[in-house]
Amino acid sequence: MRAATSYQEWRELAEQLDQVDANRLGGRCGIEEGRLYDRKLLLQKLQHLQQVREGGNIREMMFNLRSDLIRNVANVAKSQLHEHSHSVPSTIRSYITEVQTQVNRAAPQAHSCALQWRGPASEPSPWSHGGGGGGSRGSRPW
Repeated sequence: MRAATSYQEWRELAEQLDQVDANRLGGRCGIEEGRLYDRKLLLQKLQHLQQVREGGNIREMMFNLRSDLIRNVANVAKSQLHEHSHSVPSTIRSYITEVQTQVNRAAPQAHSCALQWRGPASEPSPWSHGGGGGGSRGSRPW
């Protein structure tokens, strides 16, 4: 793996090494991996994200991405997961690819939305100037 000249070559070698290790260990790597993350849940999340993307609703995409990414969905962020394999499991890789696709699709619209809100939000508040009688001297009712 150290002699690999590209990421693609390194990834292929890592997958081959995982296969050799799984055979050598009698399939224990796959069993151990299955205990560390919820593959079934991740597949359900992946299918849902794909359906949302096909529907084309950017707001729904952003909502689903945000709700999934602030949590450790299906325990894919567990460091122990990477102690037993040299490559990223294909289910996790597919999920990450789908997330990247949706982020790339939603980013331009999210950016334009942020720019629309920036104008009024970046202007100072009228209260900060002391105008309009909001706290100016001599306006006390007592």
